[in-house]
Amino acid sequence: MLTPRRPLPYTTWHIFTDLVRSDGVVDCIKHSRFLSKGYGNVSQSYVPPAGVKYIQACSADTHTYLLRDDGAIDFSVKHGVVASTIQADGSTYISISKFHQAMVEYEKSTGFALYRYFVRADGAIDRSSKKGVISSTVVVKNPGVKYIMAATGGEVTTRGPLSRGNEASYYLRSDGVVEQTMTDGLVCSSFTVND
Repeated sequence: MLTPRRPLPYTTWHIFTDLVRSDGVVDCIKHSRFLSKGYGNVSQSYVPPAGVKYIQACSADTHTYLLRDDGAIDFSVKHGVVASTIQADGSTYISISKFHQAMVEYEKSTGFALYRYFVRADGAIDRSSKKGVISSTVVVKNPGVKYIMAATGGEVTTRGPLSRGNEASYYLRSDGVVEQTMTDGLVCSSFTVND
């Protein structure tokens, strides 16, 4: 059995809070597990391109996704600079999955989920790696049913570097069914509020 190790003095853990302003600018506040000077203040701002506003933002330690009111998503890897814009093939995006991360350090490794889910207006979900590239698209198999929300989950692996099967994420369908995915965005189980 692996036991958690004591954090090293130089270990950091960051949590980001994204504040979407009425003018469409996103302010990002970085928090740290350790109290440090400058944490808790706006660390960077994302200014949208002319003619559009940001309506949702989701940050992690190394990257940020910014949903625009025109249905595109801007992807940033550092300090408020947009590296690329992601377009939904034949549709637009309506939301980005929130990232729920549980991170624990073990003697052999530390890991967390590296994927984000983008809900499309046509009811499909695009899956993206932390590099901002769409790796797959998930479509509801039931006619007339759409995906309306997604939540990204993450957990550590105790088997070396993060590998397949170490994340659980959820898709909410328009008929009220919740689907769970644990490998490559593929649905492995489903449930309703009555289950």
